[in-house]
Amino acid sequence: MVVATRDGVICRRRVQISPVLNGLGPPGLYTACDLEAVVVLRLERRVCEPAVGRLVERTISVLIADDHPIIRSTVERRLVREPDLRVVALAGTAGEAVDRAIQTSPDVVLLDVAMPGLAAFDAARTILSRLPEAKLIFLTGHTGDETIDESLRAGASGFLGKDSDPDDIVAAVRAVGAGGTWFSPEIEARLVVDRSGVRLRESLREPGPLDALTTRERQVVRYLSQGLSKREIAGLMHVSVKTVDNHATSVMTKLDIHDRVALARFAFRHGIAEP
Repeated sequence: MVVATRDGVICRRRVQISPVLNGLGPPGLYTACDLEAVVVLRLERRVCEPAVGRLVERTISVLIADDHPIIRSTVERRLVREPDLRVVALAGTAGEAVDRAIQTSPDVVLLDVAMPGLAAFDAARTILSRLPEAKLIFLTGHTGDETIDESLRAGASGFLGKDSDPDDIVAAVRAVGAGGTWFSPEIEARLVVDRSGVRLRESLREPGPLDALTTRERQVVRYLSQGLSKREIAGLMHVSVKTVDNHATSVMTKLDIHDRVALARFAFRHGIAEP
């Protein structure tokens, strides 16, 4: 429920909201509200015009990136039914997602975790470096701790399983577009949300072999598990082939794995990559 007053708004919608008021014109004419959630979950963003006593929805622009055309079209059809949501671009790879994001500057980017070529997590970092105001939601069929942790490291504001109800995707886009976060219930139960951000509960996260790997080494594992050559990996990571070879050697030593097949199995088992 949203109650409008002449000087501002009081909002209550599942979470306690703290309004931050900013004047948009001469005093007394009108006031806008930028809603800031204390508990940043399931939040819709609205603009208040008390002078005329009505609420105007803010349109949220969305980019959908998934290598499965059916999923892309299904998500697109569901989002365009909402008057406050606008799909501005579609992408079939993470590399295309980066290009489309730079071209269209979406408010929210929906990224499939497992796409060919450039890794979704690397694409996410590139998008945020170019568009720091953009928000990211990852879609995946794998919800292991390592995948969630990688998503959070990449700057995710939301994380949904591909079996999520379409209405949850709509709610997630609205919440994240408003500056909040959205995680499906089973994932939310494994997270801590506080002033420092969102992270996995330490009490639930058991130390594993991936903790020994650097971010770059994880990237190399992900690409090797996709069957990419070291030259292709070097191109995606913008480093030399020698650097990739050094990372690969380090990974094999740390994990005591000595061939690509075993490394791919390890990556799938620990959620670094999806089959």
